[in-house]
Amino acid sequence: MAVLVRLAVVLAVFSSSVGFSDENYWSEFSSPWKTDAKYIFFGGLGLAIFLKQATPDFVESTQRTWTRDRPLGDDSKYGDYFGQGIPNIFYVIGMGSHYYLTRSEKSAQRSLYMLKTSLYSTVLTHAMKLAWQDPRPDNPSQKDSFPSGHTTAAFAFASSVGMEHGVYWGTLSYLAATYAGFSRINDNKHRLSDVVAGAAIGVSYGIGLYQYVHGEDKSKTAFAVLPSDDLDGVVVNYWRSH
Repeated sequence: MAVLVRLAVVLAVFSSSVGFSDENYWSEFSSPWKTDAKYIFFGGLGLAIFLKQATPDFVESTQRTWTRDRPLGDDSKYGDYFGQGIPNIFYVIGMGSHYYLTRSEKSAQRSLYMLKTSLYSTVLTHAMKLAWQDPRPDNPSQKDSFPSGHTTAAFAFASSVGMEHGVYWGTLSYLAATYAGFSRINDNKHRLSDVVAGAAIGVSYGIGLYQYVHGEDKSKTAFAVLPSDDLDGVVVNYWRSH
């Protein structure tokens, strides 16, 4: 919660310093379900709830397999770092510093965009954690498993980079975010349904907020996480056309 307070303070100070203090924060916060991102938002959360409620055996089987085999091994720590919001913070600081040095409005907007995407998605994720009270797979007494906060942060970063910097950097960022999501299953911190929900929230905020700020963009971005054909994992699809 302390992290959210710090982000909120930074947002207020930075927004005021670059002249964006009159923005409608509620409209921005609700952008995932008020723009075309609603298909990802509701579709992704719907899939996560379906996996959780309708296919618990599949989810638990996936959990047992991943935690037993640990395909990422100790390298899952890199996914953990990525999901802690470290890339988000570096991006905000980097673009913010570039603005202060060059007075580039584009850099200021990008810094604020990443900051807001990260903050809003994290706030919603923590609100859902409090509402859902789902026990962690590795510690049932800790009831904050659904959705995965690490995955939300990772996909908020990836979707923001994808919208601002195109397919190449977007694809690399989405691959890193997917790695972060699977690292949570690998380490038995979250279930597949938690990760899918976190990804849906992060992506829908990146796309929804971008569309809210820039209007209905001509480019079309899509992202999907679906069960594989043999139901032993998931398939991640990302594409953007102009």
